[in-house]
Amino acid sequence: GVQTCALPICPADFNGDHIVDGSDLGILLSSWGACSGCQTDMNGDNVVDGADLGLFLSSWGNCLN
Repeated sequence: GVQTCALPICPADFNGDHIVDGSDLGILLSSWGACSGCQTDMNGDNVVDGADLGLFLSSWGNCLN
């Protein structure tokens, strides 16, 4: 039979509109600093910083999730 695969998820699409853009960047920047369990803490180190910004920018553009 035909196997179906889930569409790729996009963790940088913080507002769920299927595109990583300036709106998502605003969400990331508004949570800058110490942040335990935040969606914007993309690398899971309990701080939103330059490392998360780099991961975020690498996901810029259209995204299906």
